Amino acid sequence: MAKRKAADAEASAAPNDQPQKKKIRRRPMKVLAAKAVSTSNQDLYDANAQNSPLLRLPPEVRNRIWYFLLCDGETIHVRGRTKQGRPVVKYSICSAVTNDEDTAMAIRAHNGNGEEGDPSCDTYQARHSKCFSHLRAESTPREHRLSLSVLAVSRQIHQEAALLPYQGNTFSIDALEYLGPFLKALVPAQANAIEKMTLASDHGYRNSTFQKLLGTKLKGLRGLICFGEFYHGVHDGSAYLPGGIGGLFVRYWTEGLQQFMGLPIAKVVVAISSSDVSQSKDDALNNSYTTVQRLAKRLEEQLLA
Repeated sequence: MAKRKAADAEASAAPNDQPQKKKIRRRPMKVLAAKAVSTSNQDLYDANAQNSPLLRLPPEVRNRIWYFLLCDGETIHVRGRTKQGRPVVKYSICSAVTNDEDTAMAIRAHNGNGEEGDPSCDTYQARHSKCFSHLRAESTPREHRLSLSVLAVSRQIHQEAALLPYQGNTFSIDALEYLGPFLKALVPAQANAIEKMTLASDHGYRNSTFQKLLGTKLKGLRGLICFGEFYHGVHDGSAYLPGGIGGLFVRYWTEGLQQFMGLPIAKVVVAISSSDVSQSKDDALNNSYTTVQRLAKRLEEQLLA
């Protein structure tokens, strides 16, 4: 009898001796992920909606207030990286006095006219040098952060305005490898709300995982501006170092942009700048305004297809 009791005790204790599986904390898929709201909280939400002078305003008036607070057409520079397997993102509101879309249109018109010399604008890096200094700092200055504190005031405000910062602002990425960690840090509703983006990467970045991420996270992208700036190419008829129009470098840059094909983009501007316009024996590598214009037009057609 004693042996049987000991065996039963050992058998009952065995499952507890097995290593416990670590519970995986799943990220919320929605902006408001609460499955249920308590009665007391719901009563509080209803009272706020009835008694708050702000929440009693007509919806169209409230929406204008949220718009001016959260998405007044700002350009937001974003840099993302992965640290210890987790996405880390820094951002800064643009402080440049120029408009990227106007600049891109000016560059494209300049290339189309075949004018000599550079258009009257600095490089993307020069135009946004102050913005990048904020991103390199340990913490972004308060005046260059987008304040989202209004979203924490009440549940109703959060429901009405939580996606506006993504819908109404333009996100500017100066290297494609920064885009992946940024998108991974967003829940699907936030990422799919992004409508406008500026890409200023001057080098290629391509892999199947990144391309799949774009397809699942940028379902709402409507407008895209792409800057390509190439300088000081080596034109010996065969060798083209990074910076020259033609060869492997531009192919990688082009393939990086082609990963955005298939997205619901309605408007795209590809602006390519080169300070070294020269003639090459090989027309396919001809660093001329004709080649630049043809490359930009082909990319625009592919991205809109």
